[in-house]
Amino acid sequence: MRRIRGLELNESARYTYDVVPSIVSSKAIAIDYDARTENIYWTDYNSKAILRGKFNSNVSAVVYRGLVTPDGMAIDWIGNYIYYTDSTLAAVGMMSLDGYYGLPLVRSHLSQPRAIALDPSNGMMYWTDWGSPAKIERSCMSGRKRELLVNTSLIYPNGLTLDLPSNVMYWVDAKLDTLERSRLDGSSRKVLVRYSAAPSIHPFSLTLHASYLYWTDWKLKGIVRVSLKSLDTQRIVTTLSSLDRPMGIAVYNAHRKTGTNGCSSNNGGCQQICLAERTGKRCDCSYGTLNTDGKTCNVSDRYVLYSDIDSVRAITFTPHDDREATYAVETTEIPYGVDYAADLDMVFWTEQEAQRIMRAPQRPGSQSVVVLDSHLTKPVSVAYDWMAGNLFFSDMATCIGRTLEPSSIE
Repeated sequence: MRRIRGLELNESARYTYDVVPSIVSSKAIAIDYDARTENIYWTDYNSKAILRGKFNSNVSAVVYRGLVTPDGMAIDWIGNYIYYTDSTLAAVGMMSLDGYYGLPLVRSHLSQPRAIALDPSNGMMYWTDWGSPAKIERSCMSGRKRELLVNTSLIYPNGLTLDLPSNVMYWVDAKLDTLERSRLDGSSRKVLVRYSAAPSIHPFSLTLHASYLYWTDWKLKGIVRVSLKSLDTQRIVTTLSSLDRPMGIAVYNAHRKTGTNGCSSNNGGCQQICLAERTGKRCDCSYGTLNTDGKTCNVSDRYVLYSDIDSVRAITFTPHDDREATYAVETTEIPYGVDYAADLDMVFWTEQEAQRIMRAPQRPGSQSVVVLDSHLTKPVSVAYDWMAGNLFFSDMATCIGRTLEPSSIE
């Protein structure tokens, strides 16, 4: 989906309108809304990122790059975090709304995690998995106390939504053409609707509003609504003839969702990340390790920098720390050579395709600056002389090295 569109929730609504008018380079998959900041968040398949934008604005901002297939996403409206699934990385993770802090939470015994839904008041998260066998699971929002809820008669559990006041979850299966529900612990499972007759359906994303369930459907190329009071009454709310595969769906409500948990006040007292649990909360660190006070983080001053396809990343020297590398700098082109100037707190890197050398402070979201973009063909390596303040680099096409004086790189 290259546009994010809206539809009024009333009986006479038939037509959609642009909410975020132009995201031409994007392929939005999952979507959610944060009433506190009035931001729309979506996962983007093309840029492998999470983005955000305002209503009726062409301006979008990258929150986080580095995902591979970001399928599901949900906003924690109490702790102010983003939770996501990545089917290629086989992971459930989280990050702050600005993308600065983030952690993978669940990575073992996952195959293709898809939809994700949150119950932040109780510190719980729920997700579906297309693996073999397909399943629906939940855990605390810290990733701990994981529970298997459903793992039979499932093939492609695509959409998942929670009715928290009723202690019920709903899901749709795109292969079995079913709409089902159970209690939040997986008990009292019931098939509500089985679409065995034509036209067949292919539900993708599911949401709940009042007494209606809504889902996007690839075969019907539209949005389908089902009344929970009359399940045999199905209505195609709108067809989107210009779209082959409508993706994510979320209900916009101007009133902020309410609730409290261990993270709702002052980030739970945590320096970096607060993870809600059934009882209380747990602090964690995206950068560094948790100190003995259980709240603050000990950030290492030694780490390895390396270039990835869209970023420069950092790995600490902390023994037995198996967490993923954190972002040092996001880049718009593929970085090659990289070095760090401690006295400037600056990362330098080369970009062959753009034929330039760049620099930026070592933190995600920082502004990159061009150091040199002339007389370069294939800049490869770069090295910073911390004694004289010079920057050395080599060009693979010309087979020569050059030096930039301190005045040129600052």
